[in-house]
Amino acid sequence: MSVRPSQVPIHRVLLAEDDDSMRAFLERALIRAGYDVVCFANGVEALERIEREPFTLLLTDIVMRSEEHTSE
Repeated sequence: MSVRPSQVPIHRVLLAEDDDSMRAFLERALIRAGYDVVCFANGVEALERIEREPFTLLLTDIVMRSEEHTSE
């Protein structure tokens, strides 16, 4: 998908965070600040979404557990 930067709403954020409580906290804070937030618990789903839709900002955890290690 090719979208010119001027066509993407300035407030659209994709949040990828595997920690449930941190994801919920960040989502609430961003929404209260006026952002449109789309959240994912893993990078795979976030990548699939960002390939289909434009976002102004990608906010992600630096180290995310892989699907193989989610039960640890």
